[in-house]
Amino acid sequence: MRKLFLAIELLLAAVSVRADQILPTVEGTSWEYDSTETLTGAAPVRSVVTVRAGKQLLDGKEVVEFETLSGNIVSKTELVSVDGNGITCLARSGKDGKLTKLNPPELIIAAPLKVGAAWELESEVSGIKMRQHFTVVAKE
Repeated sequence: MRKLFLAIELLLAAVSVRADQILPTVEGTSWEYDSTETLTGAAPVRSVVTVRAGKQLLDGKEVVEFETLSGNIVSKTELVSVDGNGITCLARSGKDGKLTKLNPPELIIAAPLKVGAAWELESEVSGIKMRQHFTVVAKE
């Protein structure tokens, strides 16, 4: 009987520590979000951005591939690892398709993700330096 209780406690502990996925990574999954870009001296540009998830090999290991499209044109591709620490970008390409490995890799989203979390990310895509601000405003 004691072994049964121990087994039930272990099962409940495993269920309670299981985290929901930060982003869907199943091949073929896609989602959209509203984006506002502000370039120095220019008016803000609003657009709908689509991200598609896939798989790709990087250095012989399978990683998640996120293709970002704006107006049905691939603007960037990111090869990422997803684990309990969050999402880390290992390599990236811009509109030109030229893949660049990031050294060190960039932590894009730190886990656990919760409402109110905010972070800054400085990166470069196609020779353009970017500073991005992210805020988790709601859980859906």
